Amino acid sequence: MPVVRNTLILSAVVTGPAMVSPPILYSEPNPGHRETLERRKYSQLAIAGLSLFKRHCADCHGVEGEGTIAGPSLHHDAYKPRSLSRRDFHKAVTEGVPAQRWSFGDMPGNRKLSFNEIEMIARYVREIQFPARY
Repeated sequence: MPVVRNTLILSAVVTGPAMVSPPILYSEPNPGHRETLERRKYSQLAIAGLSLFKRHCADCHGVEGEGTIAGPSLHHDAYKPRSLSRRDFHKAVTEGVPAQRWSFGDMPGNRKLSFNEIEMIARYVREIQFPARY
């Protein structure tokens, strides 16, 4: 997503007949700031999904889906769209998944997440799997 760097004049206050205070200028946040980097890297939907992913999934799958000692990497082909459809993704999140390929144990389900929250998580997962695609 291209970043437009504009400076916006938000206000100018007239304090007298010929006196004008300088405008208050606001520009883009620090380009090295982590949130700015995430905005450049992910779509808006994926950014919302990142927050949910960190809260509900990252302990086992790692913040960028790299896997941990508690859960597998989501970059494995078994978790890509041709192997794990959108419907299967929703089912895995809500109902959980019994241990199959690895010895991490069963993945617990989370029935508290709404359909839209799972969609946001799915979008984040797809964007970390295929960064240039979105």
